[in-house]
Amino acid sequence: MIAPKFLSFIQNITLEGAKDNYDLGWYEKGCECVEKLGEANAVLQSLTLVVTPQKLRRAVTAMGVQSNIVTFADFLWTRGRFMRAFRILACKELRIVIKKRKAVRIPAITLNPITTMNRVEIQQKDIAVLGQAAEIVIVSRLLISLDLTYLPRDAQEFGLLRNEETIALRREEQSNVLKEMRQLKRKFENVFHSHHRALEDGICQLESEKIVVTTL
Repeated sequence: MIAPKFLSFIQNITLEGAKDNYDLGWYEKGCECVEKLGEANAVLQSLTLVVTPQKLRRAVTAMGVQSNIVTFADFLWTRGRFMRAFRILACKELRIVIKKRKAVRIPAITLNPITTMNRVEIQQKDIAVLGQAAEIVIVSRLLISLDLTYLPRDAQEFGLLRNEETIALRREEQSNVLKEMRQLKRKFENVFHSHHRALEDGICQLESEKIVVTTL
């Protein structure tokens, strides 16, 4: 248990799962972490889940044995232990960072520079030695964020603030947050399958993108 005197120092927490840490063991550890924060009555500005998902033909998930899954998507299953624990935690923002890596090999360049690759302009100066084949690795960090200011927990309206109009407004806001939470798993899978489309649709934001060019 976290000592109460240290709670004020806990503002932003990041849970990061490597590409192969998608199994139930890691899922349970993530759940335990969030549960302990809730038990300690921690009040967070944000909780960030950073993952590198992949597609598997078959795997055991928090939802049972599933086929054609996107790993880590079960963390965002509304009825799962992780999201139930998160509902109890006092946190203003949930941030989900999806890391995607794509490597492309380019044949030897003799005339024209590479102009575009995955919507990222790569200029001729990025190629160390023209005339050689090169490998371009693009690592993208895509962010899905959810404002949880009005997530219903144990908050109540008291005194003069407790009136029908205020309560109706708050319930509407709470309903919108819960609706967004139910859509998180689907949004996560959409970003994995086509992050360019997800960016266009406003489902996620491009937090950062790193390009590494290596001559072969």
